[in-house]
This record gives sequence, structure tokens and C-alpha cells, in this order.
Amino acid sequence: MKKIFLSIFLLFSFSFAQKFEFDLNAKSVHIQDGIVYIKTKKNQYKQIEFKNNKVKTTKYTQKKPSFKPRRLLRSSSVSNSTNNIKHAWLYQQTLTYDHEILGDAIEAKSLAVVLKNDEKITYSLEKNYVFEDLRVRLYDIDEDKKEELFVIKTHVDKGASLAVYKINDKNINQVATSGHLNRTYRWLNVVGFGDFDGNGIKNVAIVKTPHIGGILTIYEYKNNQLVEKYKRYGFTNHFIGSTELDMGTVNDLDNDNIDELILLQMNAKTIKVANYKNNRFKELRSINNTSKVNSAIIIKDLDNDGYKEIIYTLRNKKLVIYSYKFDKVK
Repeated sequence: MKKIFLSIFLLFSFSFAQKFEFDLNAKSVHIQDGIVYIKTKKNQYKQIEFKNNKVKTTKYTQKKPSFKPRRLLRSSSVSNSTNNIKHAWLYQQTLTYDHEILGDAIEAKSLAVVLKNDEKITYSLEKNYVFEDLRVRLYDIDEDKKEELFVIKTHVDKGASLAVYKINDKNINQVATSGHLNRTYRWLNVVGFGDFDGNGIKNVAIVKTPHIGGILTIYEYKNNQLVEKYKRYGFTNHFIGSTELDMGTVNDLDNDNIDELILLQMNAKTIKVANYKNNRFKELRSINNTSKVNSAIIIKDLDNDGYKEIIYTLRNKKLVIYSYKFDKVK
């Protein structure tokens, strides 16, 4: 185990962090129903317990999905919610676009949702479009108590876009888009949702072309439009051929009601914690690793001490737990 102590003074605040690396032959890290577990090199699943700066692993059995539709895009997952939409998923496989950025040439032509009243509705794309994605993201970005659907929608000649859909009168309608990347075989990936600037209006963050000089782009959702607020070069949240879409995340780490972006730089070794407070991009923390990050980045208070941990695995099969402590100075 390697332990690194860091302490940094920030304006009006005190920040203290500890980084722990555990050699567990971990290929990836996951979370299910609040339980954090790893997949080992031998394809075993082990639950992680973290206490007194030490880690303990126990055998873990993944829970089977409570809902599984008859048709589901290969390697994809169903999104579940307790709001207006109970389930959402991608289906109707197609080979019309051979980008293979997610590991194969199979993409989806349609999405389906099951509403709170158990009614099912579907939506299919027109010719030359595919959903180059592995799940439908559900998020109430306009805070009307009804979730919108966010999916990566690709045109075979113009590349990917982020499409936003609403459900009205039992129909799924596209209401906004980030716009296509204007070239075939160009892709983007979603980072997450939150209020990154503290103005009370929800944002969505994406990384455009995460494999060739990724551009973090932050949008504000206003009047059924995605309005670009900020962009910054040099980030990634995906490896070519991987089905892991969560190599970057969003969380209010310091509980100040402004969400932080937890992002990988293009070298995939350095994690940046940043926000866009007062319309100014600010890096709050830099986490350096000697090996590339190869898993989802998970945020959870593992040891129940009131502070959140940043959890991920590296290509050298180590599990990293980065304890982020932040106290306001009175």
C-alpha cells in the first residue's frame, strides 16, 4: 500500500487529502445499490470496505437487473428511475455505421421507455442516424419534475451529437441538441449533469472527441436549447473500444451547492477536480497517477466519516482511494 498525504490552503477554506493505492489485481471498480466492488484479474467480484485507512475485500455477487426488456442493445444497460419514467433503454440493433468506437459495429436505431403508469412508448431514428451509445441518461435538467432523456445520436456523415428528448402526450420528441461534430467517425461522451457555476441553472458537460484532443464543453439548458457556456481543451473520458462510459463524473465534493467535475486529462494519468464558479474555470485539485486510469471514477463516502472518496482503478491493477476532506474556515 502506498499512502500520500497532501494539505493545501485555499481561499477561505482548508483542504486536506489522502491518497491510498491497494494492490488487489483490480481490473475495474463498480457500484451497485450503494455497494462498491471491484472486478479482479481473475474475473471475480469483491466488495470493498474501507476503514482506518485500510481496505478489506469480501466476495460479492452482482444483483440481477430487476427489469430486463426482451430486446436490448448488446453491451448496453437499462436506466431506471422513480420519477415520470420507470425504465429507458436502447434497442433495434443495426450495422449501418462501422465506427466501432464502443467495441463493435453494432449500434441502436430505437429507444424505448416505460412510464410511471407502466405504459410503454418507443422512438426510432430516421435513415442515416444511429444511437452511438450504451444507455439513455435520465435527468430533470429543467426542474419541471419530469426527466429528460439524453442520448448520443450520430449521423453517418456528420458524426455524433448529444440529443435531448422530452415526453409529451405519450410521444418522445427531440427538443435540443449539442449539434453534430461535422465529420464522420467523430464521437463525444457525456461527463454528467449539475450546477457547475452556481447560478441555479442546471448544466450538462460532455467531452467532444475524447480520443484526439478532447474538448470539455459545458452547456446550459434554457428554453429547450443547449447553450454553450464554456469549453476547454485537453480531457478524455473514454478509451477506444471500451464499453466504460464513466471515466469522469460530477459531484458536489465540498458540499457548497456547486458541482465539481472530476475529469481525466488526455494522458489518462492525471485526474482534475474543477468547477466553473462565477463563470470562471477553476482547478481545485490535481491527482497524479503513475499508471493510466482504466475504470469508472466513483464518488462515495466509503468510511462514513462525512467526507467523500474518489475511487478508481489503474492499468497496473491497483485500486486507488483518494479521500477528499474540505472544511470551511469560520
